[in-house]
Amino acid sequence: MCAAAAALLSLLNPAARASQPGDLDPTFGGGDGKVLTDLGGGSSDYGLGAAMQTDGKIIVVGFSGIYPGANASIARHNSDGTLDPLFGNGGTVISHFSTTDSFTAVAVQPDGKIVAVGAAAATSGNYGTDFLIARYSAAGSLDNSFGVSGATVTKLRGNIPEGWYFSASAQDIVLLPDGKILVAGQTTTVAFGRMALLRYNSDGSLDQSYGQAGVVTVEFPVGPNGVNGGVSAFALAQQSDGKSVLAGSYVDNGFSEFALARINADGSPDTTFGTNGQVTSPIKNGDAVALDVLLQSDGKIVAGGYFQAGLRNRDFALMRYNSNGTLDTTFGRRGTVTNDLSDGTDDAITGLMLQADNKIVAGGQSGHYPSFDFGLARYTTSGRVDKTFGRKGSVTTDFGQGSFDIAYGLLLTPDGKIVLAGESNGANGQDFDFALSRYLAP
Repeated sequence: MCAAAAALLSLLNPAARASQPGDLDPTFGGGDGKVLTDLGGGSSDYGLGAAMQTDGKIIVVGFSGIYPGANASIARHNSDGTLDPLFGNGGTVISHFSTTDSFTAVAVQPDGKIVAVGAAAATSGNYGTDFLIARYSAAGSLDNSFGVSGATVTKLRGNIPEGWYFSASAQDIVLLPDGKILVAGQTTTVAFGRMALLRYNSDGSLDQSYGQAGVVTVEFPVGPNGVNGGVSAFALAQQSDGKSVLAGSYVDNGFSEFALARINADGSPDTTFGTNGQVTSPIKNGDAVALDVLLQSDGKIVAGGYFQAGLRNRDFALMRYNSNGTLDTTFGRRGTVTNDLSDGTDDAITGLMLQADNKIVAGGQSGHYPSFDFGLARYTTSGRVDKTFGRKGSVTTDFGQGSFDIAYGLLLTPDGKIVLAGESNGANGQDFDFALSRYLAP
């Protein structure tokens, strides 16, 4: 066969094509690189966060059921995507801490214990939610040496009267080298929000030496337009010097902006960062929200989320900051990257990871409402779309025709493959399941 004919055959026959970065991993799941997990009981299961063990096993957390009877849920998968029968009840655990519970983030301790955070329904006559943190053994049972019967619910209500609505929820978690646990999230009364950062001792009690009895809240000042719609934290990263970086959104004059805050190791604001430890970054004529954050080895900070220019028209958005909080003008366009994964799709980054070669991987959602797919893109160190990845730099994964698929967790395996974790109703178009997909990234 001549070389031209062989080349043509390889184009016409996908099986003959060599694997490319961004291809679904055929060794994961049922051979198509995808896994759907029904936690049982006939109810929907929503995956909201994920972590990876050192042995390559994947932990997904979220909740099962619908309001007002949702339960915090966990599943552990082997490295090939199958459920781990050594964990919980055939690979899954469902816990009930209040009338309604959910997990949004998870981390694995060096001893194999699993720490999950989220929200629990408020008690004592209040409406809304409180911070929830729980710890499990490596086998999936609640760790009774932590908090009360394995969990701690923290109320951040202050002087809020009984019967008033107050929402507090944990969104991210970092395990510290000394065994303490940092948990980030937000508090909201009516429409006014604050970032919240809590530090717990290894037994689940609040660390009284941190902030105000273990709690730091961050309130942003009124902006140049004379409006302060509040600030939220969705992500947390920990610097090697002990400083913590919070990322989320701030609302001024109806538009939201990327918002970052940096906190010293004692809980005080880091005044060397931005203005009094705070930074806000708008994108012109639209909403901008940061949903994850990562730290580069050179001290620069990358925040990722979305830019929304119109109704159901969002794009992947990235901003990179110097260590003092100024935008890094060598990245993208004066520090900012926006990327439409396809023509007019509704795209949002919910997870960021840094590869060993310092390329930035971003995962989340892409599609047109009410149908979404897992969305994945890769960027060079300068913020350019990496066109060697997927189809001109991005990949979308559909779990079922017309299904609603959103990834909330992004992981890298020990051998460098990419895992997205979230939720999908692709199995039957009605009930949701935990969803996983794995990609090649040579």
